[in-house]
Amino acid sequence: MARPQYATFLNSIDTNVLPYVERYKRDGTLEGTGIPLSPIIPVVSNLQFNGTAGGNNSSYSTGGTLSFDSNLAGTYELIISRDGSNFDPTNSQNRLLRGIMPTTGQQAINWDGKDNSDNYFPVGNNYKVRVRTYGGEYHFPLLDAENNFTGGPTITMLNASNPIGNTRGFYDDRGYKTIGGTQIGTTGQVLCGINPPNPAFSDPINGFDTASDNRKFGQSGNAGNAGTSCNGSFGDTKGLDLWTYYPGVSEPATFNIINTVNAKLLLVKRITRINNQDLTDIVDGRSDVAINAANYTPEPYASDDNDAKWPAGYLRGVINAGTVKPGDELEYTIYFLSKGPNDATNVKFCDLVPSNATFIPTAFDGNAPSDGGLPAANQGIALAVSSSTPTVYLSDVADGDRGRFYPANESAPSSCGTNTNGAVVVNITRSPDLPTLVKDVYGFVRFRAKVK
Repeated sequence: MARPQYATFLNSIDTNVLPYVERYKRDGTLEGTGIPLSPIIPVVSNLQFNGTAGGNNSSYSTGGTLSFDSNLAGTYELIISRDGSNFDPTNSQNRLLRGIMPTTGQQAINWDGKDNSDNYFPVGNNYKVRVRTYGGEYHFPLLDAENNFTGGPTITMLNASNPIGNTRGFYDDRGYKTIGGTQIGTTGQVLCGINPPNPAFSDPINGFDTASDNRKFGQSGNAGNAGTSCNGSFGDTKGLDLWTYYPGVSEPATFNIINTVNAKLLLVKRITRINNQDLTDIVDGRSDVAINAANYTPEPYASDDNDAKWPAGYLRGVINAGTVKPGDELEYTIYFLSKGPNDATNVKFCDLVPSNATFIPTAFDGNAPSDGGLPAANQGIALAVSSSTPTVYLSDVADGDRGRFYPANESAPSSCGTNTNGAVVVNITRSPDLPTLVKDVYGFVRFRAKVK
């Protein structure tokens, strides 16, 4: 058993000795020497909810991150309220997040989107979350105390005015599950034993008056020492905690839970090379120009190349190659941008080879690195992720890499449509190296074809 964290005095405290009192950590190791004469009041500020859908908005079932600033290390308690007024941490429809702050400053806590009953919070607006930190937290466990028939002990804060009262404390004598998964009693019901306390737990927010007999239990005298937790007086063979603290609180923060929004992927296609000449043009696709204009792009795709998350100058190439002749080689580049709000998963790409051209299966032979395909296979596909140049080169056949070319009329994935002239297929995401395209990730798929 670890030693007490703080010194115990059997009479009034001599303030002259406080600078020399040793303090211990929870694990019993020495933390330091000296207890300040004036209390350090806990201050909590800048409580924020950072959602998965941007700002204080989260998609259903995705949770979010709660952050706040604390001037003290110690325990924190975050309570997410279902109705915005009840912040009872034991309410099954609320969510309690409790943990240790090892250092001062900004704290960040992840929330999985669930309540205390392991159900997801429903779609709704203006959910409220409140944080409380425990300044001056002290625990006074009662070990194998069969009886406490008159209540107590009384705890009194001496050097500050606690906003919830200077003799307030907390207890909870209901069943629970340990951090290791061991079930103690029945969760939510008072533990077994003769004459349990009534109520079985204190107000979870404001505590109880330790100077009262609210937490009395057991029998008068020395009866009830059966040596078992259920046959004797309530406190027999139990460890019953009693604690107090000075709360540091902040104003509640609000957030919204919205319907899950599917990830969106922007695609912009350009011709980036004709024969041996790379094209460096930057073209703005528009729908308000003549249909035969060099930059005509139909709706709803005309604005896809204007997204602010595209890197500057990334979308090089032309929309219309102009006049070309049989035998000319054209390089097609299909740029992609993960638009969010969620990460894109299971991203499979397919582009049909234009009907007036023939896929060049050897376009990137000899380039490295490969993507795990057969060493002797032709490489006719290039893939780039977060790069302006290809990061891997893919083979044309069904092997261990992410690319494949389906010749004309061969059965291709249904997402390709009718394959009358060849289809380029790339599984952009792949576990474990690229399981998702996180929001704002960009790249391209590239192949070449010869004009018929």
